[in-house]
Amino acid sequence: VLTGAMLEGITQVYVDAINNGAVPTIATAWQGVAEQECRRAEEDGFRAYKEAFKAPEDPEELRDAHSKALEVALKAFQETAVGDPDIKQTYSARLKAKLDEQFESFQTQILAEESTKVVEMLQAMEGRLRGVSGREGATLETLTKALTKEVQTFEDNAKGPSKYNKLAATLANAACGGFLYDFSTRMIQSARDAHEAAEVKAAAAERAGASAEASFKSLQTALEARAVSAEKNVAQSQQAIAKAEKQLDESRRDVDKWQKKLEESRRDVDKWRVEAEKQGRSQAAAEAKVVESQAEVKRYESQTSRLQELNAALEEKLKQLQVQHAGVQSKAADAERQLLMKESTHSQISS
Repeated sequence: VLTGAMLEGITQVYVDAINNGAVPTIATAWQGVAEQECRRAEEDGFRAYKEAFKAPEDPEELRDAHSKALEVALKAFQETAVGDPDIKQTYSARLKAKLDEQFESFQTQILAEESTKVVEMLQAMEGRLRGVSGREGATLETLTKALTKEVQTFEDNAKGPSKYNKLAATLANAACGGFLYDFSTRMIQSARDAHEAAEVKAAAAERAGASAEASFKSLQTALEARAVSAEKNVAQSQQAIAKAEKQLDESRRDVDKWQKKLEESRRDVDKWRVEAEKQGRSQAAAEAKVVESQAEVKRYESQTSRLQELNAALEEKLKQLQVQHAGVQSKAADAERQLLMKESTHSQISS
């Protein structure tokens, strides 16, 4: 289709040829017009590419966006370009080459910017992880959790094809001489220190155990001797109580016997008085017999009183012996309890 612009171009070629004293030809004039239209189509392609190309957020998708925009640009070129296929191919290739060069320059700039951002993100991540690993009380579990979280955050936010290579390089450097290496070195040293401390503690415990064993045996011997002595004292106390109870029984029987004699003497005095009155004995003889009987009564009373005092003393002694016996039994029980407690404690320590 011959447009006004194309006709104007052909006319201008003819005019220029005539003005220059040449003979214009249709082929030459048409070729010039075709080249002029291809240049205009090239400009249309540039405009179409600019409108179609939208830079994606992910730099890795730049190539696809460029390919789609380039396809739009070449289509716009084909819609405007005229002339022989060779001319159109020449200008189409030149358009593609210029757009590729422009894209490569743009992509290099974008990737460089993203690479800088990746490096900054990795430096910040390394700083935070170094802080976690250097914190007092840090463990492998806490560092692993922090590292996993940081890597996930990096993957979600970092862009560009080099992000994983840079991440791997950063972690490799951290393991070879960075915070991971320092952390593992501290953990190994801490484990060694703990092992040495455990060995020292075990040796001290062994010495303490040997000392405790010796002390236990000594204490056990002393407590056993104390228990034997307590049992002996209990036996002696029981014998003393039995003896005192026997003496008390004998004394009580003596008191009963003397009380009976005292009653008999009193009855004899009364009997003499009655007989003296009945037989008319002389008052002096009766009084003498009564006095004699009364003396015997007093003697019996004195003996009875002495025996009663002896009984009271024996009863008091028996009470004291019973109190002492209770104390001895308490001491014996206390010694036995201490022995059992020591044996129980020793068994727990040994196990």
